[in-house]
Amino acid sequence: MKKAYVFLIDGFEEIEAIATIDVLRRAEVETVTVSLDPSRSVKGGHDIVVEADVMFDDADWQEADMLILPGGNVGSKKMLEHQALHKTLTEAANAGKYVAAICAATMTLGKTGLVSVKKATCYPGVEEHLTGADVTAHENVVVDGNIITSRGPAPRPDRRTVGVTVFSRIRPLKGFEGKYLLKIGQAELARHDRLTRLAIEDALRTFDIITKGGDVPQKKTRLQKLMSFQIKKRGEI
Repeated sequence: MKKAYVFLIDGFEEIEAIATIDVLRRAEVETVTVSLDPSRSVKGGHDIVVEADVMFDDADWQEADMLILPGGNVGSKKMLEHQALHKTLTEAANAGKYVAAICAATMTLGKTGLVSVKKATCYPGVEEHLTGADVTAHENVVVDGNIITSRGPAPRPDRRTVGVTVFSRIRPLKGFEGKYLLKIGQAELARHDRLTRLAIEDALRTFDIITKGGDVPQKKTRLQKLMSFQIKKRGEI
């Protein structure tokens, strides 16, 4: 099973963190939240408190496939000062693990040199912090090697979360089953509004990436359950 770590610090952007965690866990990716604060209780930028799974000093980075940094105006600035985090990100990237940053958290990748001579995107206005990067403003998600950057949580309906972007590269939709699942998902996409389409698309992309084995009818049933959960979560039905 793939394993992702999502870092939380005082002032983090809730939608960027929680939406990513939600999609990955529904896809059965082991996702661990890590507190960079003095306690496991971390308050987001809009006063939503999240109880992290582990403290930074207790996390085992050797088990990670991917490290994810949510943004947030306050949280991103605090990450810039967290030297131990910078060391961990650098070591993980050098070991070939994926390192992803959303929105203004991309500044930390700039400070650590992880986007130097790489293509990247970021929240508009923080481009100067991505030292040495080839920054493109029109891309929502940019993947260059094992470094992933994102402009924000959902710039447009066909946006993918950074987590799904990574795992879709590891095991893309293909063959008869992939085409069948895409057809189901495309039909559902036409029926719902922007936020729900985002949720369904994430579920669709994640489903075939993570699940293996089983016949098509079984996959169809499980995919529809994923869609239903995502829609209900947003109060659409």
